[in-house]
Amino acid sequence: VVLTGGAVAAAVPGRLAAPMLKAAAVVAGGNVVPAGVIPAEVETLSRRVVGAMFVAKVKTAVAVLFAAGLAVVGVGSLSYLRGQPAKAGAGDPPKAAQPPAEGPTGAGPRSPYPAVLDAVKGIENKTERVVLLIRVAQGQAGAGDTDSARETLRQSLALADALEGDTPRGMALREIATTRLRLGDVEEATAIAGKFHGESHRNHLLFLLAAQQAEAGDILGARKTAAAITDDQKDGAIEAAGRAEARAGDVEASRETADALKHQPLSRAGVLEELALAQARKGDRAAAAASLREALRLNDATLADAKNRNGARAENAVRQARIGDVAGALRAAAALDFDTESGYPDRAYALRHIAVEQAKQGDTPGSLKTLRDIPDDADRARALVGLAEAQAGGNDRAGAEKTFAAARDIAVSLPGAGKADILDDIAAARAGVQVKAGDVTGALETARGMESDRSRCWVLLDVARAQANAGNLRAARVTLGQAMKAADGFPEGEENQGSVTTLVPAWALIKGSVVRQVASRVSEAGGGEDARAWAAGQRSPFIKVMALLGIADGVSARDAGGKKPTR
Repeated sequence: VVLTGGAVAAAVPGRLAAPMLKAAAVVAGGNVVPAGVIPAEVETLSRRVVGAMFVAKVKTAVAVLFAAGLAVVGVGSLSYLRGQPAKAGAGDPPKAAQPPAEGPTGAGPRSPYPAVLDAVKGIENKTERVVLLIRVAQGQAGAGDTDSARETLRQSLALADALEGDTPRGMALREIATTRLRLGDVEEATAIAGKFHGESHRNHLLFLLAAQQAEAGDILGARKTAAAITDDQKDGAIEAAGRAEARAGDVEASRETADALKHQPLSRAGVLEELALAQARKGDRAAAAASLREALRLNDATLADAKNRNGARAENAVRQARIGDVAGALRAAAALDFDTESGYPDRAYALRHIAVEQAKQGDTPGSLKTLRDIPDDADRARALVGLAEAQAGGNDRAGAEKTFAAARDIAVSLPGAGKADILDDIAAARAGVQVKAGDVTGALETARGMESDRSRCWVLLDVARAQANAGNLRAARVTLGQAMKAADGFPEGEENQGSVTTLVPAWALIKGSVVRQVASRVSEAGGGEDARAWAAGQRSPFIKVMALLGIADGVSARDAGGKKPTR
């Protein structure tokens, strides 16, 4: 989800976007991501990539991609917004943005994006300008104007190629290439690999492109891209293709891919893990169990580091539960140590996800029993949130409310500053359940009790979306006004810490994404004047343009009658 950039068909839901943004901020701050912050699928993928590619070496790359991908790409992908421009330089006072120009009578509305491009020209920082050009291109593509998107990407490529320093230049080139690929421009995307100075960096871009193609279902394209890779990252790309084959239900092809990776046991194990789920879906639990056993054997035999080995065992245990072998999964989890230093307490991780699988399978008492084996109160509270969401997904609202209450009881008793974060996470999850159930009043009440502006903002966006979908635009605009105030509470000026590098500071990427989404919603709901005034009041030129881009997104969506083009 993160690496898909400008996801315009639908914004990433608040419950997914919020933890991703939180994780991006944590990593950008040089800290370990706490358990429960990253969604399970993202956590699994991160672990798999670490195993499949030079384990020790790639940990840093994954951290960079997580902060830069979650944040940098997230500026586009966590918002399907569009913006309107006031031309502003770094030290210029804000100028009032003009509404999108209308075409001649009968000609239909003009695109709002050229005005945003004018505002981008006023950004003095070249790196910020590259990021903004990419965002505009993603917005144009989302509005169906692919020719303009390609032209904007050509401008961004020329500017990115001239950036000083291999790191910012390489990060910008990677994002341009992945955006070109999403437009279907495979040759243009892969050609950008030739601009990298080092072979490893060229190969890494090709790996990312192949993985993206596989994720989109273009398995033949992924294999073609993988064939151009000249180092061990080719195995990771082939693994991505094998996993995609399994997700598509092509068990035989996935098995053949796994067999072709015998020289790379970790990549082979990754395919076998996904294959096991496919075999279970087809009703062949014996074959699924055999695939998982082989994956576990390969990981145990290959991973020398105890923490990595423990993490692989935890993943295997979770998959055992997903193929229906809950008893075996619990035995595997019981054999794991609690690793409280790595940021991935593996046994707690396994028990948390096994419990959710039990709930999905209708065994709520068993799920609660599993969670009682988690010794850390914070981990147990977060695990209960996952259980409550599973209960709500199974139409057990009453049970979900009881589980949310149990999670809150644990969180209230926690010492330290982390208590407020967990309470907000619980409230955000509960509000998400309320919105899905149509209880907008309850969700607003839940949002009012939240401590963090960040968490409240995402809940308010979800509520406003539900109000607009129900035809109550007046209420939606009131809620979006509250969301604008909450977005203003996102901090500015925080510098990156530790060894993580992002194209522009993490705070700007995170706040820019939020501001863009809020401005888009306000504009789409008919509050263009309010959104323009809000954009003009932003202190940071980067954030101002992101707000204007959000306005353009909203105008484009409104002109399309709320129907965004399919990708």
